[in-house]
Amino acid sequence: MRNLNYFLPYDKGTNNHEDHLTRAFLVLLKFSNSALKSFYTYVKEQTDNSELKPLHKFEFKNVNFQTQVGSLPNSNTYVSVLITNENIEIKREITPIERKAIYDGVIDFNNEVVFFIETKPNKNNVWENQLCPAISDIPEDSTLIKEPIKLEWKEIVNFLHNINESEITLPNEKLLISDFFDLVNSHFDYLNPYNDFSKCHSNYLVSKRIDQILKEISTVQDKVKFHSGWGYYIELDYSEIKKIALLQHYDKDGNWNGLTIGTDFGSTVSQARDFYRKIESLEQISEWSIYPNFHLAFKNQNLVFFKSPDLDKYFNYFKDKDAIWTKIRQIPKSELQNWLNDLVNLSVLEYPNEKKEEVETKIMNKGYTTVNLCPALYMEYYISKEEAVELDKKGELIPLIKSEMKKILGIVEHSTENIIVST
Repeated sequence: MRNLNYFLPYDKGTNNHEDHLTRAFLVLLKFSNSALKSFYTYVKEQTDNSELKPLHKFEFKNVNFQTQVGSLPNSNTYVSVLITNENIEIKREITPIERKAIYDGVIDFNNEVVFFIETKPNKNNVWENQLCPAISDIPEDSTLIKEPIKLEWKEIVNFLHNINESEITLPNEKLLISDFFDLVNSHFDYLNPYNDFSKCHSNYLVSKRIDQILKEISTVQDKVKFHSGWGYYIELDYSEIKKIALLQHYDKDGNWNGLTIGTDFGSTVSQARDFYRKIESLEQISEWSIYPNFHLAFKNQNLVFFKSPDLDKYFNYFKDKDAIWTKIRQIPKSELQNWLNDLVNLSVLEYPNEKKEEVETKIMNKGYTTVNLCPALYMEYYISKEEAVELDKKGELIPLIKSEMKKILGIVEHSTENIIVST
């Protein structure tokens, strides 16, 4: 029998083992009445079975907790509870079977109801027979609920956050919950919820929240995709632009310190021609940062990128509607060096020695006969981490992102009603 004594820790050899998570959670339930009642309610909500009384009719007179035990206490009703990272389909009915069972966790409520708990941080490791009790552990005159109760860790962490933020929660309970969060954040971070940025304690969770936000914003969830090296974006069907992204912004140590809405207008020759034909001015998006993103490409492969010393000169040069077809085009490789030098003389592009070496290596020494001139403009709207967290808590972040996305896409005069949800 493994009783849960706070001062006698269970040693499994590694803090990342699921048994540490189970034990820590049961200790929390043992010492936090608020957490225990919320957990009972969560279990009750997952079944229509009348054997489980609603919370207001259930007495918590004598509750016992055990972990890593090979038998179950006598009780009137038994409930199989699976806690994992994501919802999972369980086809097996819960019935007593012949096996030597080891139960991750056991909660005995007043010898009336017993929860026997299987913890799997990864749903892919669930073995359905582990959800069934041993025949010897279920008395003949008792009730075994046939459906497994499937719980998700992120929902558990969510209700613990709610308890911890309540002004009526006792200080000792808040301390215990905070300690449990420390364990999860350190060793089981992927189990955290990500329904607002205040709960996202790692770059991984931030990326999950970004994916979630874009799927809420996009009228078609399948249009939300991931580009390696960039991030999550909504796929667009405009002639001037094909993607608009919500990206993590990082500090020098690689930790997220903000978000950027990012998009690249005119990334190909055809996109650039359509973009510069429509755009007259950049003044309507003064809150956005705009960067020249000129590059040389061959087919769908971007080869060399260039900076510009002057955004206005860069923009005005390529938006010359009378010369769009001559300035934005495919060019013979033999003319490339003179073309680049002319753009440098006009203060449109920078062409330092290291960039000349890159052009020589990636283009001139290759078998290309032509290259494409792509005068893209990359635009981004920055939201600091502090602002993102605060706005997300208030429910104001998503409306802001939607508004700014509509604004930036509006500069090419397309309706966004089939791209971004209206409410």
